[in-house]
Amino acid sequence: MKRIALLAGALGALIAGGVLHLLGAGPAGDAVWAGGTVLALAPAAWWVASALRAAGSASTRSRCSPSPVRSPYGSSSPEC
Repeated sequence: MKRIALLAGALGALIAGGVLHLLGAGPAGDAVWAGGTVLALAPAAWWVASALRAAGSASTRSRCSPSPVRSPYGSSSPEC
């Protein structure tokens, strides 16, 4: 539901900014477009950061987890 509201807000800002430009109010249209950009980029940056954190912790876990079968020659992953 939040993503639909975000999409609606961003599309509304895009359309409103375009209409303002067509009506000759370029600076106001630019301000509306800037607001729509901030509206879309702030949550997108949060989603990317969350995904990178999740991917980083998952790759560290899988690479450094102890193997159920021990090698007589030591660890197979020296970076852990």
